[in-house]
Amino acid sequence: MRFKFNFHQVDPSQTLNAHTKAEIDKVARFLMPEGSCQVFYRMQRHECQVRIEVNSAWGHFRAYGTSVDFYESVSIAARKLGKQFLKLKERHKDHSKPELSKQGRLDRVNDLLEYDSSAYFVKKVG
Repeated sequence: MRFKFNFHQVDPSQTLNAHTKAEIDKVARFLMPEGSCQVFYRMQRHECQVRIEVNSAWGHFRAYGTSVDFYESVSIAARKLGKQFLKLKERHKDHSKPELSKQGRLDRVNDLLEYDSSAYFVKKVG
């Protein structure tokens, strides 16, 4: 993943860049490696604001983090991105045939651990 760091009213820091890369790499394991990431650091009054924008083949994501410390702001924004990535992953995981997914098969097991092999009915809407 390519990174671009922008500092607004803040002195550039290599340790902050390394911390941000590590935090985003933890949550970006769901994305393809050819994505790009832009990070904006801004100091406004007594708050450290971080905005992270990720563009990949899976989509465009944006998260904000505000705290009294830049490292904590990066962690907050990275956690928010992780939630967005997981939500997208869950949406793509069993969108076409839910009965073939792992969770769909587990839903058909009863309390006695017996598999219900009857026809799977999908509720039709509209």
